[in-house]
Amino acid sequence: MKKIFLSTLIVFLVNSCINRNEDDSNLIAKRYIGEYIPLSINSDYAIDANSDGVYNTNLFEEFSLILSKTPIRIWDSKENTLYCDALIGYMSKPPITYPSDYTEVLINPTGAYLSKKDFKILKTAPILNRDGTVSETKIIDFKIIDNNTIQLKFNNNLIYDESTKEWKTIKIDAVYKKN
Repeated sequence: MKKIFLSTLIVFLVNSCINRNEDDSNLIAKRYIGEYIPLSINSDYAIDANSDGVYNTNLFEEFSLILSKTPIRIWDSKENTLYCDALIGYMSKPPITYPSDYTEVLINPTGAYLSKKDFKILKTAPILNRDGTVSETKIIDFKIIDNNTIQLKFNNNLIYDESTKEWKTIKIDAVYKKN
């Protein structure tokens, strides 16, 4: 009797110690679907991320090396969800205490869980600001154009406009083709 009670108690304790988030239980990636490479990446606001003095809405012109090698990946998840991960280019300035006032271009991952039924975004993983707070830089829309082509839209509030000396929020519209 003591062995049964002890076994039951151990099973109960182990189960209660496992961190289960019921909201995320159906979001765990299961199967890799594929990789998509960028065909076009455009913004609604012209920027000069490469500091050449030329402002573009075609972000291949501004983040050429970074964006040309940043595919997105799609994973099939449990129970009617997909996971899309992407790398987004953004800009950062050093802390005020740093002796230089340059802007650097970085790249960071972001992702979104999508409904398989209508491809609506269920949950996103935005890029963090330099101070660790959550930014608005994230995937905001996902569409399937055809069997090999998808469209993603992003918010990106981590763009520094050198001409106005202000941080700008831009909307990015990107088209990707299956690799």
